[in-house]
Amino acid sequence: MEETAQEPQKTPEAEVLKSEASPPPKPKGNKKPIIITIVIAVVLIITAVAGVYLWQQGKVRGLSGDKNSLEDKMASQSAQLAELGKENTNLKSRVVFLEKSLREATASAQAQGELTPSVGNVSHYTSKIFSEPSADANDFLLIDLTVKNSSKQTLYFSIFNLKLKDDENKAYPYYTTAAPYLANSFDLPKGKVELRDQQVNADETVTGTVIFFVPKTKNLFTLLYNTSKFTITAK
Repeated sequence: MEETAQEPQKTPEAEVLKSEASPPPKPKGNKKPIIITIVIAVVLIITAVAGVYLWQQGKVRGLSGDKNSLEDKMASQSAQLAELGKENTNLKSRVVFLEKSLREATASAQAQGELTPSVGNVSHYTSKIFSEPSADANDFLLIDLTVKNSSKQTLYFSIFNLKLKDDENKAYPYYTTAAPYLANSFDLPKGKVELRDQQVNADETVTGTVIFFVPKTKNLFTLLYNTSKFTITAK
């Protein structure tokens, strides 16, 4: 006799147990917002990193530019210092050359020697040589002169090295040039001695009076002796 298989009957209790044994399926979530958020975050990070990198690169370039500018300035200043040093060297060379030239000139002058005159009293004088004096014929200018030989050798003083000019640049002759006959008979005032051509020994000083034909109307003169020059006024 065939047994007929019968399905067990489902009771409410069995349904409850089955429901508790298998949890309900989870709803499928949407993953697109999460992906978008991640992408945005990655983009922001990349942008931030790129910005920081570019800022640092700009700063580095700026520092490099400042460095190059500073190096250029230092190079320029170094060139200027070098030029100043060269000019200083040239100046020192010129000073040394001038000092050497001065020493040589001084030594040469000492070797050759030069008399040093100085002027004392200057006055007009009327001579009484002529019994009938004409206008200005007896007018003279007397100049007291001191001549020193500072060299180490004997030198020669000559009255012909003396030149006398007035304030209008007019020259006046020494009296023996204009009137040689007066050379041994000129009547100088008492106490005065004519300074004549003579040798002046080393370290010697000579004094005397030199005489020029000059009208009394002139008072301001320039007296020259070689390189010496004096402005004198007659009393």
